[in-house]
Amino acid sequence: MLRLIWVFGLIALLDAQQHSEELLKDFIENEYEAEYTRLTHDAMMSSYDYFTNSSLDRWNYYLNEKSKKMQFEYEAYQEWFKDWKLEDIKDPLLRRKVMFAKDINEAILGTETSEYTVIIDQMRKLSDISLCPIFNQTCKEGSEEVMDISKMDMQQIRENVRIYEFLAQRQQNTKERRHLWSRYMDLSNKIAKLLGFKNKMEQWTYVYEMDNFEASIEKLWADSHPLLMKLHKYLFNDCRKKFGKKSFGDDYLIPYFHLDDYLSFADVPYPNIRPLQITAIIQYNNYTLRDIGRLVNDFYLSLGLEDVMVSMQNDSVLTESPPTNMDCHDSSWDLFDKKTYRILLCGKPNFHSYFRLHHELGHIQYNILYKEQPSMFRLATTFAFHAAIGETFLLSTYSQKYFLDRGLIYKEVHSKETLVNKMMFMARQRLLFLPYGYLVDKWRWDVFTGKTTEENWNKRWWDLRKEIQMVKAPVNITEEHLDPLFNFHIAYDQQYINYFLATYLQFQLHRGFCQIAGEYNPKNKSSKPLHDCNYYGNKEVGARIRQGLSYGRSKPWYEVLDTLIGERELKADAMIEYFEPLVEFLDEQNAVSRINQSVYLFFYLVCLHLLLF
Repeated sequence: MLRLIWVFGLIALLDAQQHSEELLKDFIENEYEAEYTRLTHDAMMSSYDYFTNSSLDRWNYYLNEKSKKMQFEYEAYQEWFKDWKLEDIKDPLLRRKVMFAKDINEAILGTETSEYTVIIDQMRKLSDISLCPIFNQTCKEGSEEVMDISKMDMQQIRENVRIYEFLAQRQQNTKERRHLWSRYMDLSNKIAKLLGFKNKMEQWTYVYEMDNFEASIEKLWADSHPLLMKLHKYLFNDCRKKFGKKSFGDDYLIPYFHLDDYLSFADVPYPNIRPLQITAIIQYNNYTLRDIGRLVNDFYLSLGLEDVMVSMQNDSVLTESPPTNMDCHDSSWDLFDKKTYRILLCGKPNFHSYFRLHHELGHIQYNILYKEQPSMFRLATTFAFHAAIGETFLLSTYSQKYFLDRGLIYKEVHSKETLVNKMMFMARQRLLFLPYGYLVDKWRWDVFTGKTTEENWNKRWWDLRKEIQMVKAPVNITEEHLDPLFNFHIAYDQQYINYFLATYLQFQLHRGFCQIAGEYNPKNKSSKPLHDCNYYGNKEVGARIRQGLSYGRSKPWYEVLDTLIGERELKADAMIEYFEPLVEFLDEQNAVSRINQSVYLFFYLVCLHLLLF
C-alpha cells in the first residue's frame, strides 16, 4: 500500500513539474517574447540616438529605456527563471532559452544597475580624450606633457609626438580612471556571483560552452606562435634597417613610439609592385562609402544571401567628418524590429573603408539571417562568429580575379613579388592583431579572477605587452596610472577575445567554403592555393551560409560550424595554410638577416682584436 501511494505521489509530482514546464514555455513564447522584443527595440533605438548625438537629453532617454528593459528582465528572472535548474528542463530548446534568459547581467543588481551603466559610460568617455597638439605650446602651458621641440630633428619630433600623446592622454583624470575601474570590478564580479558564476571571467566564457575555454585559447596561440614569431623577426629587422639599432636593439622588443611603424599596413617588401591598389581603384571610380557598400553587397547577392543595403540608408551614418558630439566608433546596429538596421562608420573612401565595411556589413547579413528566430536566439552563436563573417567574405573578395571580374582592374599580374606583397599586406591586417587580441582579455581574466591584484594592475598590463606583443613600455610604469582603460572595449565592458577567435575562425570558414565551391583541394598541392580562392556566385556556399547563420544562437557554435563547413573544432591550421607562401619568404629573409648579423659580428671581433693586439 505504501509503495502504491509512493508511486502515485511520484506520478503526481512529475505531472506537476511537466505542467510547470508547459507554463514556463507558454510564458516565454508569448508574454516574454512580445515584451522583450518591444523593450529591446526601444533600448536599441535610444542607444543609437545617443551614440550619434551624445547630448544630456538623449543620455537620460537612453538610461530610461534601458532601465525599463532591465526591470522587465529582473522581474521575469525573479518570478520565472531564478529557481529553474537547466538539467530539470526536458525540452532542449526551452532549456537553451532559459539558459540565456537567466543571464540578465547588470539587471540583477536592482538599485545599483544605473550606477553600473553610468560607470561604463564614464570609462568610455575617458578612453577617448582629445589632446592639444605638441606644436601648440600654449595649449597646456606649464604642464609636464609639453616638450621643447625647438632643438629636435624631424625623427626626434616624430618619436616624441608619440610619447607626448601617451603622456598627455594618461595624465588626465588618472585618479578618476582607477576609481571607476575599481568600482566596475566590484560590481562586475558581484553580478557574476549573483547569477551563479565564480567571477566575471566565468560568466563571459560560459556562453562558449567549452569545458576548458582558457586552455583552448592557449592552444590556438601556441599553434600559431611559430608563424607569428617568423613574421615578427622579419618586421623587426626591417624596422631596424630603417630606424637603426639604437631604436631596435638585439632584444627583439618593439619601442612603443615605433609601434605604428611596425604595424604599418602600407609597407610591403616590394613597394614598386602594387597590382591591387584598392584606394586608387576607389578614387578612380569616385566611389563614396555607400558605393563601397554596394560592392560588398554585390558579393552577398551573388551567393543568394540577403540585401544588406537596407542598413546604409539615410538614418545610417557614413561620413568623412563626424560632428564632435558623435561617438563614431565603427558599429552595426540591429534595432530589433526585423526591418531596421544601421551602420555607423566615419572615414574616407579608401582601402581601410573597404575592409571596415566588409566587417560591419557581415554583422548586418548575420542579423538579417537570424531575424526569424525567437528573441532569445537573435544573436550569433558566439560573438566570435559575428565578428568573423564579414572578414571571411573579405578573404574571398581580396583577389585580383575578383576585381578583374568586377571591371575594377584591367589585367591580372602574377609573380612571386606580387604574391609576397599580398601575403604581407594580409599578414599585417590579420596576424599582427593576434598578440594584442590575446593579451587584452588575458589581462582582464587575471584581474577578474584575482590572479592580478590591484597593486599590480598596470604592471601586469605592460608585462603582458612585453611578453606577448613584444612591446617595450615607453616610460617607467607605476600604479598611479591605468593604461589598459584607453582600450575602447575594456572601457566599454565588451569582450575582446571574440576578435582573437574570429581571426582563426575566418580562415577556417574560408577554407571550408573554398572546398565546398571546388576552389581548393588541400590534398592536391598543384591545385589553386587557398589564398587565391574566390567563391563569388557559388549558390551552394550561399545555401550553407544561410542555413548556418539562420540558427542564431539556438545551437552551440560547434554545431553551427559543422553545418557551415563540416568541422566541430576551432583550429589554427587553416590560417597557417593560407600564409604558406609568406612563410617561405620569411624563412629566406630571416636566414639572410642571421647571416648578415653573423658577418657583422665576425668583422667587429676582428677589428676589436686588431685594436687590442
